[in-house]
Amino acid sequence: MNCVGSFSGGDQPYLMTGSDDQTAKVWDYQTQICAQTLGRSQNISAVAFHPDLPIILTGSEYGTVRIWHSTKYRLGNIIQYGLERVWALGYNKGSNSLVRCIVVCGDGHYIIHTALAWRNRSFDSTLGFVLSNDGLRCKS
Repeated sequence: MNCVGSFSGGDQPYLMTGSDDQTAKVWDYQTQICAQTLGRSQNISAVAFHPDLPIILTGSEYGTVRIWHSTKYRLGNIIQYGLERVWALGYNKGSNSLVRCIVVCGDGHYIIHTALAWRNRSFDSTLGFVLSNDGLRCKS
């Protein structure tokens, strides 16, 4: 297992795992049963759940991010960066924010996707960054 995430689907808590068997699995936390296995692709290195929208993100060792519908468990889109491993995925909670997703890749680059048609901006190498509470400013 490479990564773990958690979210609440309605009244139920769920966990999600990503691993080198090229799957991401959604687990019912209460029954400890696998509720869904998301398609085989590449070794999964990062998972994230959107706090406001029905979206799951999975990141791979090969620089791809897959966007899944969190209630139907269907693949919606694949984003290819052409960079190294995706190390982390995250969201900025709140509908007033322009920032929806942050992806940190293995070569030190980070990419910020906005809510407007998943447009993105790539930044140079960094060891870390901080996002403001309103999601409008980023400091590396």
